[in-house]
Amino acid sequence: MKVRWILPLALTAACAQGEFVGPGAGDPPGPGPTEPPPPAFETPALTGAVAGESSVRVDWRIPGEGVEVGIFVASSRASLLDRAPLLETDAGGGAVFGGLPADTEHFVGLGARRAGESAYEQVGASVRVRTASPIYVDPAADLAVADGKTPATAFPDLLRGLLTAFGQGGGNVFALGGDYATSSLPVFGGVHLYGGFAPGFALGERDTEGRRTTLSAATNLPVLDVRGGGEAVVLDGFALLGGSLATVGIDVDATSVEVRGVEVRECSGRGMRLRNGDSGDPLELLVVGSEFTRNAADGVSLQGAFDVRIIGSSFSANVQEGVDLDDLIAPDGRRVTLEITDSSFAGNGTQGLDVDLAAPATPGPNGGRFEIVVMGSRFERNGEEGALVDFDFEFAPAWEADVAIVGCLARGNLGAGVHVDADARGPILVHRLLSSSNGAEGLWVSSESTGGLAVVSASALTGNVGPGLRASFGNRVVAAAHCLFAGNGGGGFRSEVTESTATSCLAFVQPAAWSGVRTEASLDLSGPPSGLFLRAPESYAFAESVEEERVVLASDPQAGPGDLVEVADDGTPRTVVAVAGRAVTIDPPLEDLRLPSLVSVFEPGDTVEEDYRLAPASPALGAGMTPPGGPIVDAGIWGSPAAGLPGLSGVGDPGLFVVASTVPLLHEVLGRDDVIRIGFGGGAPSSASLGLDTVRAVTHSGTELPIDVFLDGGELMIAPPPAGWGPEGTSLEVHAALRSEAGTALTAPLTLSYSP
Repeated sequence: MKVRWILPLALTAACAQGEFVGPGAGDPPGPGPTEPPPPAFETPALTGAVAGESSVRVDWRIPGEGVEVGIFVASSRASLLDRAPLLETDAGGGAVFGGLPADTEHFVGLGARRAGESAYEQVGASVRVRTASPIYVDPAADLAVADGKTPATAFPDLLRGLLTAFGQGGGNVFALGGDYATSSLPVFGGVHLYGGFAPGFALGERDTEGRRTTLSAATNLPVLDVRGGGEAVVLDGFALLGGSLATVGIDVDATSVEVRGVEVRECSGRGMRLRNGDSGDPLELLVVGSEFTRNAADGVSLQGAFDVRIIGSSFSANVQEGVDLDDLIAPDGRRVTLEITDSSFAGNGTQGLDVDLAAPATPGPNGGRFEIVVMGSRFERNGEEGALVDFDFEFAPAWEADVAIVGCLARGNLGAGVHVDADARGPILVHRLLSSSNGAEGLWVSSESTGGLAVVSASALTGNVGPGLRASFGNRVVAAAHCLFAGNGGGGFRSEVTESTATSCLAFVQPAAWSGVRTEASLDLSGPPSGLFLRAPESYAFAESVEEERVVLASDPQAGPGDLVEVADDGTPRTVVAVAGRAVTIDPPLEDLRLPSLVSVFEPGDTVEEDYRLAPASPALGAGMTPPGGPIVDAGIWGSPAAGLPGLSGVGDPGLFVVASTVPLLHEVLGRDDVIRIGFGGGAPSSASLGLDTVRAVTHSGTELPIDVFLDGGELMIAPPPAGWGPEGTSLEVHAALRSEAGTALTAPLTLSYSP
């Protein structure tokens, strides 16, 4: 599991929820695309790069403070940070760098570090540019003298520029800012198309926002038709306006493509459609700093074998999915990657993100592998699930998927906040998820048949209409560690087929904290959480309707005049003016509300932002799973070795080291003399860290068992006691003192429960 988790830019006390507008004024009462809140980007990123004859212009952004970036240029992605940066800065902007070899492909990337540190870590994308003499396009140019070789002899239309680049085997096409009404434009392999130029085409004066280059196409045609295979196509700095006429903004057939700083809106079909076969090496799709909105089908639709990276982009108010990868295919003997970072999926009519993982139609003997990382991204107000990852290769047993969802926020979706349908092999990690006010589960892990493990750590699952966390249908066991379950209408953590575990977790004010779950060092506080956290809701209810300034709740409100309420987790403090039965009058009032929706009740104060750090006399202090001899561990999110604000991301790289698999599987019978094998993601365990404070075996009645723990091929082996495992169930405690060979502490200290 090759995952970097990302520390906050600024470790504030409360979860960053204030930006969210939430279901409210103007939203329709049911599924359908809605106008979303603006994306709130958290990490530094490149926003554009374009090469001239021997120079390159680079643009970047830096949200927040206390972070420095370096601009790096290299001849390969692998060597990007091997030399000194061309520029170091703590502010966003743009710069031109000269003296580069001509007629050469270069890669441009961003390194980031906290102020005062020396080493850079790469963040975001490394993008490709090619130094070459540009082909110029200016709508006001004189066709009589046009050859595209100079600004004075520019082509008057993009078609001539693109065909010229194709005829010479690829090239850079520079388009002057302005509006281009065109027929469908062909873009062939090796062509790099750039917009946003001022008269004279100087790199230093390029401004893709101030001098937008807009393209529109005829009815029933795509705006850009990308095909031909060969070298990758680059599209940088354009607005593609479908006007409900163009079928697709960008139509890609069997070609690698980089889409950077591109806006695609209001196509009669999909914003971007990509197709490829299911064999051979996967093609590349890179989407950076782009926006796909209000398209009549999906924002982005992909089918076939691709390596996909989506960074700092927004997919909003599309009639169907924001992004629909159906199917993303791993060819036989190949590895396919999907990395989504710092992106927003909001207000789409169905899922915000829908990822279907599949094997080829003829699977082959070697198997394929998916590596899926979704990090620092937001899924809000979508008509079905916020994010769905579906293991759809159960009939290809040699295939496997490795899924990590880290530092994400899922809020106000009408279905589950996040749903992983794990019908086939592969580990699952969900870390620092904030999932709240969703119309079904906060997090749903389902599996029709295949066994395995899903680890959920340092996450807050609060105020969802269904359970906070649900495991259903099959033999996938969920191990939750240092999580918070609060105010969920369907209970806290429900495991419906297999027995799951909750270690060092907290639960309060919901119908049932645990169902089908074995708990270890976890607290169920049935009453209000007074004295538990620095600030948290005292109670939760769900709104049934809005009557002028009153919200009518589904249950009796536990609120009085002067209390603060928050509706739909929108970050807005509202004061309770009066209570009459189930009707609560609030100020400021709501004009409209998408139902059902969460109402959180706080004690009087000036904020409705949760601060889940433990209060000085909290009963959760020292209540977590503590190894023999200590150190003492707190229950809850901030007792985790990898604690951080759920749903928030920033810069850093302490790494993730997690339990990924067990043999026997947790739902299987543990034989008297079986040796238990535990596999890990993020590295192999260090032999120096093995000891009584790392792995402990305890019967379900509380008797500690003598075991022998050793390593074999990067796996942790637990030999049975001399008398065997015995007739009683056994819990294996895996503690934070276990470290990887790189020195990383175990991300999620947890309990693994076996039945005899």
